[in-house]
Amino acid sequence: MMNLFCFCGAKENVIEMPVDKMALDDVDTFSLGDGSLCDHYRARWTYYGDKTALVDHVTGDLLTYSELLETVSQLAGALSAIGVTARQRVALHADNSMQSVLALLALEFLNATTVACKTSFTVREMVYQCTAADVEFIITDKACYNVVLQSLDQLPMVRKVVVANMGSPATDLRIAATMEDLLKRRACFRVPDDVDPSEDEVLIVFTSGTTGLPKGVLHTHSGFIAQFRITGPSGSNVIRSTDVCFQWGPLSHISGNLSLQLALNVGATSIIGDVKRDLRDCVRICDTHRVTFLIAMPVVLKAMIDLLKINPGGCSTLKTVLVGGGVVSVSWSKEFLSLLNLDCYRIVFGMSESLLVCATPDQEKWITSIGLPMPGVEMKIVDSEGNALSPNEKGEIAIRAPCNMKGYDKNPEATSETIVNGWLMTGDCGYVDEQGVYFILERIKQMIKCMDNQLAPAELEDFLISSHESIKEVAIIGLPDDKVGEAPAAYVVLKDEVEPSDELRKQIADMVKEEFSVYKHLYGGVFFAKELPKTDSGKFAKTDLKKLILEGNMEIF
Repeated sequence: MMNLFCFCGAKENVIEMPVDKMALDDVDTFSLGDGSLCDHYRARWTYYGDKTALVDHVTGDLLTYSELLETVSQLAGALSAIGVTARQRVALHADNSMQSVLALLALEFLNATTVACKTSFTVREMVYQCTAADVEFIITDKACYNVVLQSLDQLPMVRKVVVANMGSPATDLRIAATMEDLLKRRACFRVPDDVDPSEDEVLIVFTSGTTGLPKGVLHTHSGFIAQFRITGPSGSNVIRSTDVCFQWGPLSHISGNLSLQLALNVGATSIIGDVKRDLRDCVRICDTHRVTFLIAMPVVLKAMIDLLKINPGGCSTLKTVLVGGGVVSVSWSKEFLSLLNLDCYRIVFGMSESLLVCATPDQEKWITSIGLPMPGVEMKIVDSEGNALSPNEKGEIAIRAPCNMKGYDKNPEATSETIVNGWLMTGDCGYVDEQGVYFILERIKQMIKCMDNQLAPAELEDFLISSHESIKEVAIIGLPDDKVGEAPAAYVVLKDEVEPSDELRKQIADMVKEEFSVYKHLYGGVFFAKELPKTDSGKFAKTDLKKLILEGNMEIF
């Protein structure tokens, strides 16, 4: 029989089945079972009680963990009342806000599957992803819903649209409800009792499509709970219950989703914000809310370095920073550490298909690596035949972990190519040293083969960024060349006060020639650009860059 929550709009009128509250002195000793995320969070949030869970930076709205449990359960009931059911796929297409976070959590409680959609989507991209994922409901917000409404004619399977942060009653008949309406409704939430944690999909995130059309990555309840075990107090302890975490990463990206869930698991406080339009907000929000914990992409790290130089003393409460989502420049890491008094700075490694699996200890001497596998995670380096390689031999990083994806949605061929005998083939080139420390070089498909030698663009990029004071950003790609195979070419964004010149171009090429082997020289040339194409997560979109260059559509100097 299902547990039943009846919410009637006020806490004193809540009728609920008792939650098994774990009567432990130390919340860090919680045992992580194999149930659903709903069961897991109900127990945890009941224990955390009146501790602040969420703060919306824009609206100032605040929820304690007790209020969060009540509100999410009520919203789950309201969504159920308008037709959302278990295992149904629901697109979440909204900027970070209190309401979008509540929607995500309510879908988890219902055992529905959230399909993460980027807010930058065009109509074409929205139609592709919703069609590929068999989406039946869409939750969007006022800033994004025009794209959704323009997509509906091509999405006949979508039954209803809900809009968050509308601020006024919906007048378009295609909108079934606003989030404000749903949060006010009296609704009963039935806790699902038929969840299969290892099979039921709680989240679908799509790959960036660098190796073809974007693929839907399937994550289960068990995968997330395993991630809590791996990263929690009994694992690598990446986040603590006393932390105040800035949730800047978009929920449509695995890092933004995961950062939020890790905080909610341990009872930390999350500040909900969105810095995609202006990274200067990152420092302001950290100062306003006395943020102690941040997960950052390399592009955010660099932006914070530039801002902290202008505003010394900013982010003074920040104590723990995890950096991942791309190869992290050693020079950026050292510069960032010189500007802040951190207790813990860790390079982390993970991907859409694996969640977080590897991290450095909180010591500066490790920042050239991605560290050690987290507890419960196995890693190895393999050759093209899948054979394990010896220390310091370069090959593909493979991962075996309970938080690995279930597979790619409706794509058994790609799944079997990526998960081989239980090992997830990452597509990343790296090596492990004699101490078991892992190092990442580059995406295998972005490695450049020049003069029959493989070179990692990140090696040259890191050197140029750290060695030439005029360079703001640089991306190295390989261009087809009859003589050398692929000719390394540098595409450089200069700092604002620097003008491009032939002298500067020669200087950059000569620096590489003096410091690196002959096959790493910039035979493809040095080019200056006003900006470089990036993904939503801030990584260089090198496939797009190469296409623009080869088609002659890139403005370069």
